[in-house]
Amino acid sequence: MLKELKKFKSLAISLHQEKWKTEMLLKNEMRCRSDSGGPLMYKNTDYDFPVGVATERWILVGVVSFGYRCGEPGFPGVYTRVSSYMAWILRNMED
Repeated sequence: MLKELKKFKSLAISLHQEKWKTEMLLKNEMRCRSDSGGPLMYKNTDYDFPVGVATERWILVGVVSFGYRCGEPGFPGVYTRVSSYMAWILRNMED
């Protein structure tokens, strides 16, 4: 799945494996002030074989945590990995 995140120049696991540092290809897409809590989405395409029908859906893979200098080179944004918190999310959705 990570290989298919073509939008990003680099994607490296950091900060206790719950956070990602990401440098985006387009500077204006970098997360800045007041963006905390925003989504990092992945477009997943499934193919129904042998019919050949493709279905697409967006998956939330991260949440904006923090950044420095709004994506200037050498200052990647940091995202929290949603899958690290799925048990907590599902448990609290039931309440």
